[in-house]
Amino acid sequence: MIKRGTRIVVLLIVAGNSGCVMSLSSFKNTSGSIVSPDILTQIKEGETTRDWLIDHLGQPTATEDRGDGMEDLTYEAVTRVVEHFNVLLLLSIENSVDRVEQWVFELKDDIVHRHHRNEVVRAIDD
Repeated sequence: MIKRGTRIVVLLIVAGNSGCVMSLSSFKNTSGSIVSPDILTQIKEGETTRDWLIDHLGQPTATEDRGDGMEDLTYEAVTRVVEHFNVLLLLSIENSVDRVEQWVFELKDDIVHRHHRNEVVRAIDD
């Protein structure tokens, strides 16, 4: 994988040479369960039930029973971004990353006790 700074330097060098054929493309694909800001504003800690979450968000990506009436429901969305850069037939650079967003709802006796959002970006090595 080539770092972003290196790609910019290569782009500037190549762009200075007139007559070169360059192409740059970027593709984005999202899969999984996205929790919208509208839904988040409706969730009240100490009031919102497990059934309400599932009715409005669907089945969670993962669940974890922590015992003593505690359970975590995790909703996860993965956005894959693939960037491809070509210069003539001499240079081809591809960069792929996954941006993983997780919304974790911590339940106590089937009532939302608290919730939080995590985000991780990871490089994809093909």
